Amino acid sequence: MRLSLMFLARRIVALLPVSAVVLTATVACSDSVSPGSSPGVPHIRIINEIFQGDDPAAALARPIDYLIDSATTGAGVANLSPLSMTAGDSGNGYRNTTPGVHSFAARVAGAAPGTTGETSFYTTSTNLPFLPKLVLNAGEYYTILVAGIIPSSGNIPQGTVPMTIITDDQFPGPIFNNVLKGRFHIINLAPYADPSGSGTYVDVYVTNGSTPPADVTVYVPQAQYTSYQSTSAYINVDPGTYVVTFRTSFTGIDLAQQTITVSAGDVRTLVLQSTSAAAPSASNHRVVSLLDHHYD
Repeated sequence: MRLSLMFLARRIVALLPVSAVVLTATVACSDSVSPGSSPGVPHIRIINEIFQGDDPAAALARPIDYLIDSATTGAGVANLSPLSMTAGDSGNGYRNTTPGVHSFAARVAGAAPGTTGETSFYTTSTNLPFLPKLVLNAGEYYTILVAGIIPSSGNIPQGTVPMTIITDDQFPGPIFNNVLKGRFHIINLAPYADPSGSGTYVDVYVTNGSTPPADVTVYVPQAQYTSYQSTSAYINVDPGTYVVTFRTSFTGIDLAQQTITVSAGDVRTLVLQSTSAAAPSASNHRVVSLLDHHYD
């Protein structure tokens, strides 16, 4: 059986004017937020964005089991709540595993034998479950996105829930004018950014201060056309407070606004999630801000 995995290319996007990447100095930085007890191993976190239902407009978020090497222990997890993420030792969701080849499977938590999603969401061209495998490297940080709308009965069509894994950047931002910048990237994990439940492209606007802008269209988006189940490039910013606005690229619907404070040396991930099956709006979307690393 041929293994097919979906790898995500990072997009090159415009950066904030305050974030011109001019490296003027180098310093030795210490990462004070990471799974530091085992720095020489791969680290994995898993985000659950699974909905189930034959009508996308009435689908419900479901808990899942995620199996790594056929186990829900270690880096795997049992009964991961809907719209949630694995717990990690620093609040960033990462769990330790071992370097080398691993297998991956995701299923509906507590599904009865023979029912939809009981074996795995990952399916072949004939809509039968398969077991993808991947090499994980020591010292890398990975985010697995488990997202899609599966039917309430029958086989799961191929590609409904792709095997999607992102390698997270663990490095500090640049230093400009003797200030260590903070940085973050965006994960678009919002199926109901489109009424069909298949997601859509979003633009991300970053504005200074804690007051939401009256109209983001007067600004240049810092992460443009970030597709569903994909990630933007990292955005470098001066330490401070910002409002991050998510708007659908082609229909101009504001999905969420989040005020974040970025400290010098922060490396963050912002996850845009749909919280329920409904017409896309700010009422059924949220942003989760994760501090992946912090460099002193």
